Amino acid sequence: MRRSASAGAEAAPLPRRHRPLVVRRLRRALRQSRDTLLAVTIVVLFVALRLLPLRPAVAVTGALVGAIAPWLGKSWRLATAHLELAFPELPAEQRRAIARAAFANVGRSFVEVAKLATIRAMLERYVSVEGVEHMHAALAEGNGALAITGHVGNWELLAAACAAIGLPVDVIGRRPHNAALNHLLVAMRARSGVTTIERDSPHAGRAILRTLRANRILALLIDQDTRGPRVFVPFFRRPAATPSGVAALALRTRARVVAVFIHRRSEGGHLIRFLPPFPPADADRDDVQSLTNAYTAAIEAEIRAYPEEWVWWHRRWRRRPLAFDAPSPIP
Repeated sequence: MRRSASAGAEAAPLPRRHRPLVVRRLRRALRQSRDTLLAVTIVVLFVALRLLPLRPAVAVTGALVGAIAPWLGKSWRLATAHLELAFPELPAEQRRAIARAAFANVGRSFVEVAKLATIRAMLERYVSVEGVEHMHAALAEGNGALAITGHVGNWELLAAACAAIGLPVDVIGRRPHNAALNHLLVAMRARSGVTTIERDSPHAGRAILRTLRANRILALLIDQDTRGPRVFVPFFRRPAATPSGVAALALRTRARVVAVFIHRRSEGGHLIRFLPPFPPADADRDDVQSLTNAYTAAIEAEIRAYPEEWVWWHRRWRRRPLAFDAPSPIP
């Protein structure tokens, strides 16, 4: 297999704070209490939202979250700083408008996740689909398929809608720190026909291979800096630590990679777009670095087209290669 010289680029160490043991234990206890309270709050909100009509609830919640976004402290500061890195050519007020719209999108998405049962009953009217033949063509090869996307639009609705139209979908994701939150998320997906493979599970590797050998779709979000194998590839002109598992699986299993995205329609509801499969991974021509670069470029292009639907407060550039000399601090 050909290997890029930069594939093994080392990451500069992240700054660490050395806190006393008692402080670390107190922070851990507070985090667990906070996460439990958050899980209870989410359940209460889900129950309340299910009593409301879908479209008014989506509109009002989105408007509310967008309005309070500038008062969300660190998340708002990160969003505006990252938008300045990504779109330095845009006026500051336009970047702030994109940030507010991104927060509003998450508010609307939260309502839609709470009301997935309602959406499934009216799926053909609420969600339109283009290019699904590309996914069927990938599955026809018999090696399963790797569906890549990013935290763009309502990614949870994307998985649920794909399952509802008959696509066999398993998603791989990180287990939340809080067991209650994890149970809520996994159960919600299961009710929509989506199986969750927990990335940190010791059985994840075998579960992933079972999915592909069963000619199912393994869906992955690869637009964040996460734990696990990664390589540095350009993302908005800056090197970003990016999960390399999709590329490694494509080379190992010959499963085709298909990018799929979901976006809001101007008239309401969503459009899901399946792009044509990437060329088959070839160990004599490709390596993990070049493949991950290609997959990330597709996701960046989608974010550039719909910047108001991406999670700009994620610390996408928090790690950097040791050799990279950033011209300005990256939040």
